[in-house]
Amino acid sequence: MKKICDFKTKKEIEMYVKSLLTSVGNCNSIRTKWPEVYSFLMDDLFPRHSDYPNKISDVVDVGLRPNSTNHKAFEVYLIKSDGSIDAISYINCITQNAKDELNGAFRTAITDQIYAFKAINSNTCNICKCDDKSINYHVDHINYFEKLVYDFKKLYEIYPTTFDSDYDNRPVFKFEDSDFKDKWYNYHKIHATLQILCRACNLKRKKWVNPDKVKPVVIKEKKILDPVYLTVPYSQKDEAKALGARWNPTLKKWYAPHAEEELIKRWCGNS
Repeated sequence: MKKICDFKTKKEIEMYVKSLLTSVGNCNSIRTKWPEVYSFLMDDLFPRHSDYPNKISDVVDVGLRPNSTNHKAFEVYLIKSDGSIDAISYINCITQNAKDELNGAFRTAITDQIYAFKAINSNTCNICKCDDKSINYHVDHINYFEKLVYDFKKLYEIYPTTFDSDYDNRPVFKFEDSDFKDKWYNYHKIHATLQILCRACNLKRKKWVNPDKVKPVVIKEKKILDPVYLTVPYSQKDEAKALGARWNPTLKKWYAPHAEEELIKRWCGNS
């Protein structure tokens, strides 16, 4: 059994944890049936959770079940000493990123609005107009979910930094943050513009760019100097040409195209 410190990147950790969970499969007692995996989870992975040690207090066992929204994935849940169950995000343990959980909680909070929109709209892509019944259609924000969150956060200086998990192991706002959650819920309900997209069109759609992350393009102005005409004797024309002088066939004069100092010093004359 490997340890977190054996890996160089978070992606490697994620792939390893996923392979472990796939090996375990549907299990209601990892402590009993997979003791080495249980030790890895409790001693190495879970202590990295953003809400540690509160998250794993009174935990006596760990279970694994299929994710109800993504049947190809598994979700981890904690079994407490009183028999209660609490979901835990292993991704949070890997990334330790409260910002990612905040964005996840924003999405979870408006799930019923998404489902309600999908229920009253036909499965026809708003872009390519396909209506294949075998396709899993997505509810997409025309005015970008990320931009809605960005604009909403501009209204508040303080955001929640710790979160709970729901039955599907998604981050959710804690009870003490209910007022913040309700404000976001109503903001989204008023401002969001939704559409139905097929998976292909959803993936092709241009991503929203956070203006705070866009580096300003600094264009340096290049000073362009007017050509300076020179008085070059015929015997010195090859030398002047070698130093960058150019011949104007119309005026029949040599000139320094960019006011080169050496040319001006030697052959500058009246134009």
